[in-house]
Amino acid sequence: MIGTLSNRFIIVSLLLLTNTPVFAAHILEPIGLEIAATPPRGRMFGEIVYSSTKEQADHEEITGKSLGLEFEVGVGEQTQLHFEAEVVIAEEQGHEPAEKGVEEIAFGVKHRFWDETPKNPDAAFLVEFAPEAGLEGNGSELKTSLLLTKHFSPRFLVHTETGYLHETERESEAVGMPTEIRVHNAGFFIYKIAPVYQVIPDRLLLMATLMGKENLKGDQNDVTLAPGVIFVMGNAALKLSLPFGLSEAANDNGVAFAISKLF
Repeated sequence: MIGTLSNRFIIVSLLLLTNTPVFAAHILEPIGLEIAATPPRGRMFGEIVYSSTKEQADHEEITGKSLGLEFEVGVGEQTQLHFEAEVVIAEEQGHEPAEKGVEEIAFGVKHRFWDETPKNPDAAFLVEFAPEAGLEGNGSELKTSLLLTKHFSPRFLVHTETGYLHETERESEAVGMPTEIRVHNAGFFIYKIAPVYQVIPDRLLLMATLMGKENLKGDQNDVTLAPGVIFVMGNAALKLSLPFGLSEAANDNGVAFAISKLF
């Protein structure tokens, strides 16, 4: 099953690499990070991400493989509509049966309200809502983010994303009749920063993305560092990321491959 999905991923990636004369900086965003750039009006940005993670919990190894899809459509020169989904191909813990299914479906809008100048960065605001989150579909998420991009030289730039994430989970408990539904809410401060060095401008880029998710109650903080590389061909890009955890709540290590293209 996984082999078949991997083959399909490779085939779709090759099809997406069909070169066209259009090029945009939007395809240069690191894996797992939103940047301030938006697709031109009437254009669509698409990305497919295949990721594999591994961690140790309670003396058992947890492995996961997932496929992420992202589409963004320019509805104005500075505004885009955003859609993304994540599908768990396999998630295994110890000797328990593997789980799979849709992890998240989200919709959003991004508006770039400030263009970069010699003194100021590109700036955009993103609002994203996931009506269903979690394999059981019993959760939801709302995220608001401020996105900044600043070039400090022709070859060196920095992307940042900071914001707030609100998670809601509905849990059913059999307390007499009828079944009682409990709602759990949690708020998180999220931050991501990615220094990027253009080895070959707009063609070969190296980066290291620091990603954090801090529970506002002070526990379960998730911090990950993800070195990566982006190779650009025309208006398409191949990406590789090697994330590893810097906190107990983060995955120990992983790998992610992506292909992105502006249509």
